[in-house]
Amino acid sequence: MNTIINDYGKTVTAVGADGSIERVRVQYPKLINALNVIYNNAVAYHAYGMGIDDAVKRIRQYGIDDALTTRNLLLASHYAREAERAGSVTAMVIAL
Repeated sequence: MNTIINDYGKTVTAVGADGSIERVRVQYPKLINALNVIYNNAVAYHAYGMGIDDAVKRIRQYGIDDALTTRNLLLASHYAREAERAGSVTAMVIAL
């Protein structure tokens, strides 16, 4: 069984391929929680565009710069709700 260290420093079972939604959920739960906070603040202030910018910046601060992992981190967070809206800034970012 393969294991990885998640961003809380805990050893967890590695599931899925690198960058997959399954993998990012177990590898980056702390980051996903931070993305959810950013999303909730953006919703509260009706600042969706700023929120997605802040979310991508947070992901980059983790040293993650590949498109697949970025996309799947957003989809593993509350940003998945926004991504379903056609034409939303989040949907456009995820499509890139």
